[in-house]
Amino acid sequence: MKGADAVFSMRRAGKRPNGVWITQTPSPYCLMWQKYDDLQAYPEIEILSNENPESLDLRFVVGLTAHVCGKEYFTVEKLHNALLKAGAKRVITVVGEIIIDSETGEHGWVCT
Repeated sequence: MKGADAVFSMRRAGKRPNGVWITQTPSPYCLMWQKYDDLQAYPEIEILSNENPESLDLRFVVGLTAHVCGKEYFTVEKLHNALLKAGAKRVITVVGEIIIDSETGEHGWVCT
């Protein structure tokens, strides 16, 4: 997991982002977002599909909306559920043409 240490530091300092972006693909931005004021509202975290979300410290999402994207349905779904269990307020996950929203359920989407 990359990028979460800076979110933990932010939270310990009494600051709270608006939400977090979590990707299951390698991302150079997960280690740079904290350097830019306009990106601190939505930090990016990298949790690769080969990492077990159930063994990660996901407390940084408590009370936040987490936006998740990935390529493999079952690994993304596992991360989605782990984030909810960790205390995320809402989790919105996109995988392929499917959106899994902890408030509205699972459905397909179409871009027009």
